[in-house]
Amino acid sequence: MIATAKTHRDYRVHDANGVEISECVWADTETGEVVVLFRDAEGRVQRVPGEDGGMELRKEWQQHPAPLRLVPREAVS
Repeated sequence: MIATAKTHRDYRVHDANGVEISECVWADTETGEVVVLFRDAEGRVQRVPGEDGGMELRKEWQQHPAPLRLVPREAVS
């Protein structure tokens, strides 16, 4: 299954070992491929030119142990 930040925003993504994948914006639960927000050495998210000419957040592909699991976020009161 393909999970995106839009379609599964109420879920956290975990790899096959139970490790949470932070700031995941796209994931293939069967293969373990994910796209996450890129952070520099100081932990800052960077903006880069997008295909449409505007600026977008820099992202990077990663590979994690599959299968990935989607875990519902607990309600915050």
